[in-house]
Amino acid sequence: MIRPMREEDLKQAADLEKRYFSLPWSEKTLRESLERQEYVFLVAEEEGQIAGYAGLLQVMEEGDITNVVVDESCRGRGLGRGLVSRLLEEGKARGIRAFTLEVRVGNAGAIRLYEELGFRSEGVRKGFYDLPKEDLKYLTSDKEDKSMRQYIDQEKRVLEKIVCNRCGRELQLEKGLVQEGVFTGDVQWGYFSRHDGERHRFDLCEECYEHLISSFRIPVEKEDETELL
Repeated sequence: MIRPMREEDLKQAADLEKRYFSLPWSEKTLRESLERQEYVFLVAEEEGQIAGYAGLLQVMEEGDITNVVVDESCRGRGLGRGLVSRLLEEGKARGIRAFTLEVRVGNAGAIRLYEELGFRSEGVRKGFYDLPKEDLKYLTSDKEDKSMRQYIDQEKRVLEKIVCNRCGRELQLEKGLVQEGVFTGDVQWGYFSRHDGERHRFDLCEECYEHLISSFRIPVEKEDETELL
C-alpha cells in the first residue's frame, strides 16, 4: 500500500536512509521536511512495515524528486515504480509541470525505471558522489519535452558562445565540450514563467550553478556528521 508519510514512519524511513545512502537524511531532517508544505513524502507499507519511501520538493512549477529508496528484501515487486508514479501524480495535482531527479550513473535499474516513466538524461556531473566516488546523472521530465528539445537543438546549431545569465561570464560551447569550471549538460537549465506561461532557458557557470542549488539544500546537522563517522 502506498500512502502519505506520517510522523510514526520517520524512524523506519531514517533507517532506510542509513542503510542505502552514503549521505543519509537524519530522522530530524525528515521530520522538519515533512512539516513543510513544499514537500511531499510517500511510503510503501507492507504488513505494517515501511518497505520504501520517496520524497518530492516543489519549487514553484518545478518538482525535485529528492529521495527514492526500497528495502533490498522488497525489491522486484514494483514498489519503486509505484512510489515514483504516485509522486508524479501528486506533483501534477499541485501544478508542477517539470520534474527533476539525480541518480548515480551506476544505478542502471533505477535509470531504466525513470526512463520508462518519461525521464530523460540531461547531463552528468563528474565525481559528485562519495562512498564510493561516482558520477551523478541528471534526469528531467516535463510536458514541454518535444517542443523544448527541438528549441534547444536549434539553439545548439546556431550558438558557438553562450554567457552565464546570472554573472555574464562567457561560456564556450563547441563540439559538445565546455571550458573548465562550466556546468555541463545536454541542455541548459529552464524555468516556467507565470507571466507568459512559457518555458525559458538560462545558462549558468559552475559558480552560479552552485549558488542556485545551495538554496535547495538542507544543511547537514551536527548529528548527521556524527552518524557518518
